[in-house]
Amino acid sequence: MKSIFAQQPEAIQYFNSPTLGIINYTVLRLSDGATIYNVSNTDNQQYNLWGYLSTDYSGNIVTIGNLPPNKVNVVVYNPQANEYSLQYGNANIQFGYSLGLQSFVWNQKYSVVSTAGIDFGTDVYSTLAILNFGFGKTSQSTPVDLGISENATARFNGNPLGAYDGSNYYYIFYNLGSQLGLVRYSFADSSIQAVEIDAVGGPNSATQSLYYYNGQVILATLTPKWGVTIATIAPESGDFAIIYKDGNYQKKSFSGLVQPFVFDSNTGTITILNVNGLNLFVDIFSLSTLQVKSSVFTNTIPIGTLRTISVSAGQF
Repeated sequence: MKSIFAQQPEAIQYFNSPTLGIINYTVLRLSDGATIYNVSNTDNQQYNLWGYLSTDYSGNIVTIGNLPPNKVNVVVYNPQANEYSLQYGNANIQFGYSLGLQSFVWNQKYSVVSTAGIDFGTDVYSTLAILNFGFGKTSQSTPVDLGISENATARFNGNPLGAYDGSNYYYIFYNLGSQLGLVRYSFADSSIQAVEIDAVGGPNSATQSLYYYNGQVILATLTPKWGVTIATIAPESGDFAIIYKDGNYQKKSFSGLVQPFVFDSNTGTITILNVNGLNLFVDIFSLSTLQVKSSVFTNTIPIGTLRTISVSAGQF
């Protein structure tokens, strides 16, 4: 077992905003559940953090979010100084959209942030899209229509999820009516390939995250009071295969009180977090070996907020 998890992450980082205008940054060590760094910041002009973009060469965390009333910005956080600084401000967005808390693609060359979302457009029915937020002088804020729209009998069940392969392809998972699907978009030539997934869709209360690792598209799902599954989706065929399942709801509750999944591409692991009472259940699942390492700690992660955003897992 030791060799299986020799490369497991040492800690996870997360931001938590208990109320608008206050952002806490925390590092939690995975060996014993101890909080090894925790600071609170109130001087951020009510910045509403959406997600993580990258970590720069100085260790600063680059994020995307919005400032009231509706300004989308790229903001850099310096953990050592506990300071937020505006890097790019007020993307010029002329379209209505919806997106979920998920991963973002940060094109630093052109100063564009891309993510999966829903474009409200000018029609009655919304369309699956890649939302581009441009911050450079020549960068455009535009949606890329992926050719999949609502109709009179089928509406989107929640926001889509995206996962980037790190070089060219962006994968978008969606739930439309009773159909699940996966779209592969090429940033290089704008080509689109779509497949239906051989699993049943529909309204659900699950928390889901999409990842790309070692040629595989990975869907992690937590269904409250039921359990956790991790599945692979074949981009070419839509074949859906569950590779991990945990249904021990009596012990772990699976309440979804904190963001449940933290993916670390360096170690090929998904850290699964579940809070039940005073306990934090931590399961580290290896996508390479399909093995899991489990621990139980006293919980210190704030609950009852939708603004808990996992940044990354790694070495600290």
